[in-house]
Amino acid sequence: MKTLAFAFIIPVLLTACKDRRSNPVTQVQEAAKETDLQRTWESDCSTRPIDAVVTGLMSGGQASIKGMRTQYKFTGANVIRKTILFNHADCSGEAYVFEESGDFKIHEDQKTTDGGKAIDMNFHSVKVTISDDVGATAANAISLCRRNNWARGDSVDVTSVAEDATCYNAQVPRTNYNIYRVDGNHLYLGSSGVVAGNQRPATLNFAYKYHAK
Repeated sequence: MKTLAFAFIIPVLLTACKDRRSNPVTQVQEAAKETDLQRTWESDCSTRPIDAVVTGLMSGGQASIKGMRTQYKFTGANVIRKTILFNHADCSGEAYVFEESGDFKIHEDQKTTDGGKAIDMNFHSVKVTISDDVGATAANAISLCRRNNWARGDSVDVTSVAEDATCYNAQVPRTNYNIYRVDGNHLYLGSSGVVAGNQRPATLNFAYKYHAK
């Protein structure tokens, strides 16, 4: 009887652990490692990309995006990264938004000399949502993510073409090996612009901070 029970439990546990995003144990464990991280963080307005993501969309011309903000939301073991793109340099007139979804893992035993902790952000998919008519026009002018019939309100999974220069400019799925530090209402990430690969920044970028929302 014990053998049969054990044989039943193992597959159940393996199934439960297969996806960190829906594993309640992993959700609680990851959240407990850094409770202050469990919120939404948003950057200041910027006129240039903070990493290689969306570089091709901010290079000038008729369809150019003029401003952007980056947002991270950590919930349990899940992470959502939004790259919010604007028609104007002061981040007014939201054009469209890229939203990556995935999970993360904190390595408490890996720290940098400036107080950063190692974090792996595993992004599994990305979608784009068109925010207004001007954004739709700009998207169609460059055939954003291989489409030229965008309309306001469209929300489309673009994972399969994400690496195109006129899309997200990053292959998804991907893992971002990074470092982070929470100081009160501010979040700092690594100084490197690495989008993927196994390179982890050695120092924090204190010049670029995210504000708690």
